[in-house]
Amino acid sequence: MTDAQLVRLKQVALFLGILMALTLVIHVFLSWTVGKDKKDPAKKSVIHSIPSVTRNVDDSGVWMQRMESKLITSEKRNNELEKQIQSQSSQMEELVKSQQQILLELTQKIEEMSLHATASVNIPSSGLPEQGAAQYVQSNNAWPPQESAYGENQSGMMANPAIFTTSLKLVDKNKNLKSNYLPAGTFARAVILGGVDASASITSQGEPRPVLLRLVDIGVLPNYSRANIQDCHIVAAAHGDISSERAYIRTERMSCTLNNGRVFESTLEGYIAGEDGKDGVRGKVVRREGDLLWNSFFAGAIAGLGNGMSQSLGTTSISPLGATTTTTGADILKSGAYSGVGEGADRLQKYFIERAEQYQPVIQVAAGREVTVVFTKGLSLDGLKL
Repeated sequence: MTDAQLVRLKQVALFLGILMALTLVIHVFLSWTVGKDKKDPAKKSVIHSIPSVTRNVDDSGVWMQRMESKLITSEKRNNELEKQIQSQSSQMEELVKSQQQILLELTQKIEEMSLHATASVNIPSSGLPEQGAAQYVQSNNAWPPQESAYGENQSGMMANPAIFTTSLKLVDKNKNLKSNYLPAGTFARAVILGGVDASASITSQGEPRPVLLRLVDIGVLPNYSRANIQDCHIVAAAHGDISSERAYIRTERMSCTLNNGRVFESTLEGYIAGEDGKDGVRGKVVRREGDLLWNSFFAGAIAGLGNGMSQSLGTTSISPLGATTTTTGADILKSGAYSGVGEGADRLQKYFIERAEQYQPVIQVAAGREVTVVFTKGLSLDGLKL
């Protein structure tokens, strides 16, 4: 062995010896300490309890104290509110009593003044004169004597004023008179100045056609009364009904020019009756879709014929995969021509059908026909006298 190795072995041996000596010392110390604790039983650990402020506090007691304080506060508030209500009630009672007393005194004063006015004022029982002026008959004691500077009369007594009430009513003499008002049920003969082609389609009522009429006779009011509305013009609106073959006309406006140059125009609600006395005017039904329907029929026939001829030129074979149509080379040109004719005729048929749907039937009413205008609502002439 070399010198370095010997030195290394000595260092290891010395370290082990020191470690064993320390271990022995620790073992002896621990054995002595534990044995001493066992021999001296008086030295034991004692647990001491430290008193706390919240140790003896009960949660239920705290809750009860809080509830009691809240209850006391609520009772105080209730007592205060009761006192306020009682005070307000007493004030209201006093106010009501005072108002009743004032009302009673005023009633007594009014009765006294009414008796004094009845005794001192003489009002005629025949009513007011026709001119609307109030006229009274004054007697010797009709008015109280003149007061002095101190508010007393010559006899030294306080003068009571005379109070009386008079109702005046303004009568409108021009209201709803036959000279300026045409009631419901008034009728007059008229003539149609411009003819009309009233559409009989489903939407014709939403888009009526205008009609112009002129009254050719005086108006007949209820109870055989007459009104001079001759030569006035009426603007109306018409729509057709294909089932009854009539054009139904409703009035809209009426205008008149009076002899003094004034012009009157107003809304008029009424209807037009024909020569037979029925609502509406019978007219001529005109349909323009006949030729288009015939053209559509012929186009459909040609389309069917062309498609049939095109299919007859092919040979149809049935296999497990389905039916197959084959055309030989000599028939391809003929089949294409027939198919083209059939498809073109089919498109032409659809075109004629669409055009026919656009043509709606109309009811033609010629100009110059005499009809009757019937008012369904009263018409005021705004003070004009016809």
